[in-house]
Amino acid sequence: MELELKDYIKIVWKRRWLIASIFVVCVIAAYFISGAMTPVYRASTKILIKTAGAGQFDLFDQLGGTVRNQVQNYVEILKSRSLAKSMGESMGLDITDKTGRFAALRKGISVQPIQGSDTIDVNVESTDPLEAATAANALVEAFKKRTQYENQADVRAAREFIEEQLLTVQGQLGEAENSVQAYQSEAGVVQPTQEAAAIINRLTQLETARAEAEVAIFEAEARREELERQLSEREQTVISSQTLSENPVVAQYRKALADLQIQRAQALEKYASHHPVVAAIDGQIADIEKRLAAEIERVISTETVTLNPVRQALIQQALQAESEVIAAQARRDGLDRMIGEAEKQISRLPSQEVQLTRLIRNRSVLENIYIMLMEKLEEFRISEEMTTADVQVIDPAEIPETPIKPRKMMNTAVAGFLALFIGCSLAFLLEYMDTSIKTAQDVQQYLGLPVLGLIPSAKLESQISKGNKTRFSKPTGRGAGGYN
Repeated sequence: MELELKDYIKIVWKRRWLIASIFVVCVIAAYFISGAMTPVYRASTKILIKTAGAGQFDLFDQLGGTVRNQVQNYVEILKSRSLAKSMGESMGLDITDKTGRFAALRKGISVQPIQGSDTIDVNVESTDPLEAATAANALVEAFKKRTQYENQADVRAAREFIEEQLLTVQGQLGEAENSVQAYQSEAGVVQPTQEAAAIINRLTQLETARAEAEVAIFEAEARREELERQLSEREQTVISSQTLSENPVVAQYRKALADLQIQRAQALEKYASHHPVVAAIDGQIADIEKRLAAEIERVISTETVTLNPVRQALIQQALQAESEVIAAQARRDGLDRMIGEAEKQISRLPSQEVQLTRLIRNRSVLENIYIMLMEKLEEFRISEEMTTADVQVIDPAEIPETPIKPRKMMNTAVAGFLALFIGCSLAFLLEYMDTSIKTAQDVQQYLGLPVLGLIPSAKLESQISKGNKTRFSKPTGRGAGGYN
């Protein structure tokens, strides 16, 4: 027999006290259990990721290009175990305890990027509100230090190289000074002739310029290697130094640069730096460097095809670094040739003067290199200090005043809803398990007998208050009368 809506309502109404009892018990239990739970607080901080060249990348995004993934990469870094350990160490927690406060705090870290922006929400949950706020700020501070350290990688490598070279040059300079003094005392020659002094000055300038070229080569190579590392993290490496070195056009431009550098050095011996002859050579050098950069870009573009705007920007920077390396190498090669010619001039001097000239030249070169390295070291130190993190804190975490867990009203409402569902389900289950015959239709369906009549059950109510009127209930199909 198919039940109608009124039948369901009757079943619920029949078991109303059972449903009400379950509802009251569950609601009261949920309320008091929620009150007995330890409160959990959440501290939140919002940070902005400052991406280099963001305007250019946004233009590509608007044109349907590849979406930047730097923010998502930073989200994963914020979730990383290593960054959580840095946070724990700054807070003085035991990071080796897998069941202590550090483990609980790490589980409470949640990071969510905000759609359509370069901002990230960092949340930390804890049973201690002060601890939650401290952990959130410590996590962001550790993240800032990490990004700053990575941004300083190429400058730091150059600074460390300069510091090593300074120590070496300092030792060599002391030895050179002692050698000059010893030879002057031994040979009785105090000062070189005017011709030898001129050669010494020229060699000193050339050697100093060559040392500067070496530093420039190292600096450009360090920057190029860092850019190649970043490119390798984006599926493939695009810069190939071997391909560029084997290209005939690049080699031709490189030789032309070396020749022009020689011409410029020779012109500076006769004219001032602002003389038209020197200015004309500088213009030719700039033109060759521009053509060299264009040729390098053409070679790389024929070898690599990519649509990633971040990758394209890195490629452009790597190309510029490669051009600087080649230009500096060409300048060094030209200076080597000029130094060789000056060495031949020294060999034509008298033997005693040759030795003294070489000793003085070596000392002068080391002095100039030492001064140049000191200046470079200071530049790199300033540059390293000025290199900041890619993170800006918009809203630092504050101590939360109200807990986010447990939510008494929400838990109570959910418990009440579940209690009603369980109570109604139990009422229908009890009704289904009740096999007694209740209606005339049940008699016809289960016994196959006709119903001849119904004997209603009468209930005598208070006749005094009702004016001796007897009131009969509606037939129910059940009771003492039963069915016939």
